[in-house]
Amino acid sequence: MRKQLCATLVLAMTFLCLPLRAAPQQDTSQPDKAKKCEETAKKRGLKGDDRAAFVSTCMATKDTAEATMSPEDKAKVDNASSCEQQATQKGLKGKDCKDFMKTCKGGEGAPK
Repeated sequence: MRKQLCATLVLAMTFLCLPLRAAPQQDTSQPDKAKKCEETAKKRGLKGDDRAAFVSTCMATKDTAEATMSPEDKAKVDNASSCEQQATQKGLKGKDCKDFMKTCKGGEGAPK
């Protein structure tokens, strides 16, 4: 009886977690993707050849969200990723890792 209950719980938890592990959907519609790329170019104030180059690059990327990300946001993501790698290399876990990440993202422990 106990084994059956445990098996049922494991199976239920597996099905509950599946939606969390699903891959994020990417923009598949070319018109939607083009619209997002054009909107981003407009927000950045790009004109002429700069605009055309940006839109072309944006359309060529698989992930429109990443392509339309502002340079400031991209820098934050890159910094966070770098901090995570440093914490992993140092073998930090738990509170030590959390404290390191706070100081690293704040700029004190960030790579130069």
